[in-house]
Amino acid sequence: MANCGFIKKKAGRVCAGSMDKYVEFFDRETVPSIKSFSTELKPKFKAFCSVETRRGVQKFDGTNTNRGPDTTVMRTHDGYSFEKKMIAKLNNKFFEIDRFENLNEDNRFIEVTCIELGDETDSTGDDNLTSLRK
Repeated sequence: MANCGFIKKKAGRVCAGSMDKYVEFFDRETVPSIKSFSTELKPKFKAFCSVETRRGVQKFDGTNTNRGPDTTVMRTHDGYSFEKKMIAKLNNKFFEIDRFENLNEDNRFIEVTCIELGDETDSTGDDNLTSLRK
């Protein structure tokens, strides 16, 4: 099962895992099962994140109490753009959302590519989320 966190007070969740199983999912009319994600991350700390949403405009106020900066996903004429950077914490690892795309017309599922930023603490023992916010 993938590493997941629910978006507080929102009908959606953020999940992270390897893209290996996800790329085998071709039916974009149906939100993929959470079982279609692998828990093992690809080499070089690349990871896959998904965000499920019911609308093209969605306010993310964090995946848990140790959330990163708030992010608003705005729908534009040529797709979507981030108003602020989002950092999600999933199973004590931080992921920066790098890009995303709409997978179907009613915006029920959005594919998000994430980059793993590291564990909860770095080699100096500092809180990684604090250093990411600077």
